[in-house]
Amino acid sequence: MSIEGKEIGIPILQVVEALRHRETYRQNWHVHPSALELHCVFSGAISYEFGDAHTPVTIPGGFILAIPPKVRHRAVNAEGTPSVRLVTRWLDPRTGRIPLSPFSLRELRVLLKAAGKQPFEVRRMPPRLYRAAREIFRAAEENDAPHVRRIAAWNFLSEAAMSTETIRATNRSPDNAGAGVNADTVVDSLCAHIRDRCGETIRMEELVKISGYSERHLFTLFHERTGLTPGNYITRCRIDRAKELIKGNPHPRLLDVALACGFSSASQFSAVFRKYVGESPRTYLNRDEREIP
Repeated sequence: MSIEGKEIGIPILQVVEALRHRETYRQNWHVHPSALELHCVFSGAISYEFGDAHTPVTIPGGFILAIPPKVRHRAVNAEGTPSVRLVTRWLDPRTGRIPLSPFSLRELRVLLKAAGKQPFEVRRMPPRLYRAAREIFRAAEENDAPHVRRIAAWNFLSEAAMSTETIRATNRSPDNAGAGVNADTVVDSLCAHIRDRCGETIRMEELVKISGYSERHLFTLFHERTGLTPGNYITRCRIDRAKELIKGNPHPRLLDVALACGFSSASQFSAVFRKYVGESPRTYLNRDEREIP
């Protein structure tokens, strides 16, 4: 669902889009010549690729990414992780006078300048901005009356204006936990921990405690290091373990393999195995051994 600023009398706001993703997808490349785009992710995660060879970035829930005008980009959800996000595009204040806006031109220029200096930095959303973003998301998704949408949009922009300095000052790391410890070393240790215990129940709270980081910060670091979320890495380790057990036993019982690899049932194991490998465990077992990767 979307809201156009001109429809609710706030011309600074080109468009607001309330988006829910539950499947894998890769957006077409696109550019906004005269608009600052702000991406607020509430849950799950979404990745962005940039056409000028910048490293892709991932925005976890509770974080925000500003993309300046004229930057070629696209959203990607390669893992099919469910996500909920709000996308807003604002007119570039350098294009002229902006009427009916809670922003001063100075505030807009500060935000645009910050986005231009570090355009691919993922930052934590201040709590008030997070709540305002959720409210305009709800207004867009439920197709509320125009005056309700206008109030929600104005409140969101007001909070964004007040949060300009906060957003600019907030660096990519959401906390200082683990200061002095190389983050890659922490993630590598967690990966080894997961591989050793992939047949057991592994909870995110456990990984957070081991790492010393907050959950959101750990999510970001883990994805940067491995290209996977912690949950997807755990599943991948379990599938790799299952393939080893299947190849090492000519007559395996699927339930035994499932339980040994941390799955609760043979049906759950078969469904996940098919998703990651592209075929059922039984078909994988029956293929000629020389063909098994």
